[in-house]
Amino acid sequence: AAALVGFRITTFDPKTAIYYRAFEFQDKKRDATSILSSVARNPNKVSDKAIAKAYQQAQETRYQAYEDMMSLVQAAMNAGLTRQEIVRALRNSGVSQKDTLALVAGRVPRWEPSTAMMRNAVKKAEVLFDPDIADEFRRRDRLIREQFMEDARR
Repeated sequence: AAALVGFRITTFDPKTAIYYRAFEFQDKKRDATSILSSVARNPNKVSDKAIAKAYQQAQETRYQAYEDMMSLVQAAMNAGLTRQEIVRALRNSGVSQKDTLALVAGRVPRWEPSTAMMRNAVKKAEVLFDPDIADEFRRRDRLIREQFMEDARR
């Protein structure tokens, strides 16, 4: 009768949950990176405040991705999965070794925006746009690096 109104009895298979949620985790990390890159690589006028805001949003999105995945890892441990089983499930779904170790340890690794992102944007701007846009992208790259260094000092 309960099934008629949407209630279902399910079992929690922690290995399967980790395996599939790891793909979602990686998507969220990519989404976080794209928040910053879409603003930083925009050839139109973008304020420094907008870049700083995108940087913060990227950090928050990334942090939330780690928090969600660490909660699942902790639930899997509570359900009886060993660290080795969790590591194997994460690695088999393409999670990097660095991220796997961080997730199992319950810590969010410090994020450094990719230097290649803006370097490639500058090269593209030099070909597709005028030199002023390439110079602006270099300035934005410096701004992002400054933001990162400021956050690292905290």
